[in-house]
Amino acid sequence: MRKKRHISETGVYHVVMRGINKQTIFEAELDYLQYLALLSYYKIIYHYEVYAYCLMSNHVHLLIKTEASLSEIIKSLSISYAYWYNHRYNRVGHLFQGRFLSESVNSDVYFKNVLRYIHQNPVYASIVNEPSLYKWSSYGEYIREPLLCDTCNKSMITDFEQFHNKYKREIWLDYDSKNLSDESARLIIEDVIGHTNIKAVQTYKVDMRNTLLSEMRTRGLNAKQIQRLTGISYHVVTKVRKLKGVRS
Repeated sequence: MRKKRHISETGVYHVVMRGINKQTIFEAELDYLQYLALLSYYKIIYHYEVYAYCLMSNHVHLLIKTEASLSEIIKSLSISYAYWYNHRYNRVGHLFQGRFLSESVNSDVYFKNVLRYIHQNPVYASIVNEPSLYKWSSYGEYIREPLLCDTCNKSMITDFEQFHNKYKREIWLDYDSKNLSDESARLIIEDVIGHTNIKAVQTYKVDMRNTLLSEMRTRGLNAKQIQRLTGISYHVVTKVRKLKGVRS
């Protein structure tokens, strides 16, 4: 039986949609443009607000606010894009992997962290060195002119850029720290697993779960911190060794 999705108190959600079997869902520039066009079109239909987006080759991150059904919105987006993609590339079948992932964003602090996390995705993936260099995210709308995003304004620019730089300097280059805050640890876990629903690690197959736990430990998280944030038992976490050859 499927778990019921949590309803956000603020109406804000971080959504992740992945290609089925990690399949590429954006082959060419026209594909990215088509998805953004659909995202803009359904804003008119469902009246949602877009705060951030990042289109990677095989998955999509969205930060949106809606009073309508989130499931209906994502269903409309996914079906429309899959139909267009299948026709363009002469393929049939599903394009996106099962249910989309979503997490409620109910605080200003977490909102900013998710915003930053989404824009840093191409940097984590070693596609670019700076988020401003990636063409298919909303970062450019914050530092230049807003096109699709609803919260872009000139008064946010300085703080926005400083916030991203601070993030890289204090968290992602500090994996060896023995005293990571829970906020920093949570962001590292999100980077390791590729989304913000960190409790989901509990449901992964043992080999995959242990590989992810190993990387978390390699990046400086201690066993008690991993237990507290993921809900995985301390006994299981301490049985897992650090990965060899993983950069810190």
